[in-house]
Amino acid sequence: MVFNFLVSGTVMNIFYLILIAAGIFLIALGVSFLYKIYKSRQRVIAIEDEINAGRYQSALDLSTEFFKEKRSFIAYYYIARSCEGLKDYSKAIKYYEDAINYFSGEIKKSMKAEVLIRIGDMYNHNKDYVMASGNYMLALQENPAAIRALYQLSFIYYNSKNYQKAISNLEKLAIIKTDFWEALSLLGKAYNEIGGYRKAAYYFESALKLSINDNLERNNINFRLAEVYSNLKNYKASINILKPLLNNNDYFEESLLKILKNLILDNQIKETIKISMTYMDKLSNKYKDQCLYILGRAYFDQGEYLSAIDAWVKAFQINPDYADLRELMTKYKILLDNPLLEDYYSKEESIFNDFIFNYLRLHISQIISSEKSFKIFRESNSKMHIFFRNPFAMNSSDLKQTEEALLHEYTSNMVCLLYTLFGTTQDCKDNGFYKQAQEISGDQFVMVFLKKINK
Repeated sequence: MVFNFLVSGTVMNIFYLILIAAGIFLIALGVSFLYKIYKSRQRVIAIEDEINAGRYQSALDLSTEFFKEKRSFIAYYYIARSCEGLKDYSKAIKYYEDAINYFSGEIKKSMKAEVLIRIGDMYNHNKDYVMASGNYMLALQENPAAIRALYQLSFIYYNSKNYQKAISNLEKLAIIKTDFWEALSLLGKAYNEIGGYRKAAYYFESALKLSINDNLERNNINFRLAEVYSNLKNYKASINILKPLLNNNDYFEESLLKILKNLILDNQIKETIKISMTYMDKLSNKYKDQCLYILGRAYFDQGEYLSAIDAWVKAFQINPDYADLRELMTKYKILLDNPLLEDYYSKEESIFNDFIFNYLRLHISQIISSEKSFKIFRESNSKMHIFFRNPFAMNSSDLKQTEEALLHEYTSNMVCLLYTLFGTTQDCKDNGFYKQAQEISGDQFVMVFLKKINK
């Protein structure tokens, strides 16, 4: 019995020893496993630290060592991240795509979406927009609310002029992330391109209400909003947006030109002239020709034709290829070559009258009509002089006004001399009154006046 007891005790001791050994072994395995996880995690942290610090080559070296030990998703992913930082986009694409292909079943949908977005970004850098958009769309299949995928895909659509698809994605994005001013701005640009000016204004205004730390972008949005307001014919709102930028040297010249264009469109002619003259000397030649061109238009609309031509000549001397300056110089060369005709187009009625009476020595018996655009003088019961005073061709509407002014004065045997330096438009040719009148235009106009002036 004693022997049996001893044997039984020994067996139990051995069993306990085995259990203890097994426990120790399992603990050792656990510790080893946890150590490997810890070591792996430390490597990942070290790689992340290098990437965040911009030390991409060091990150690539650490990732490559990690890769050699075990070809895991993490190893592929960080090699790709390192190559991305080194701007080796083709290599980054390869490792990102391998990470997806080899470990697709092991990673979460959110991580798969992130990798697909990064692949799209790499193709974007390589200007392969078809592959980029394809990967962004795959990312959206994994995560329909992926902000970067929606935005980048919209940007590609916008740049390829597929504005409706861009709008569709951006409107989803505007709901998902309401404070994403870049998306709102792009949405405004897309609507502007398709003529949806009211919606464009709404989204630009919405973007400007958000915190935009980049002053350049804020000013760019203001410029676009000003353009939209102009398209909506809300010229005063456009001007009010641009005026504060006149105090900013970086935006002064462009803002001034936009303001002047809006003033012209809003028919604020005197204000256009005033602001043009105020700021003219502060402009570089890059913008001065445009300002002079607008100033000329303002003078022309105000009836100060010679001042307009003078402004256009100065603009032409700076940049002869701007807008239609060459055409204007060709058209008004006849006035530039014959400065004695200046008084004919004077805004001052007394100067014009002196020119007619003193220089042309006409024997005027009666002023029949004195309008802004034309004057009619009777020389005798059988002869009338009609002076069209606008520096462009007389049209059928002008001719009708003249005919109405002569309604009670004109007789069938009367001679009517029609002076119009730039001739008449084609629609005048079939007019009965015009057929009986004698048009004096072009070189004949110059010769008639200069001959009498030189006598």
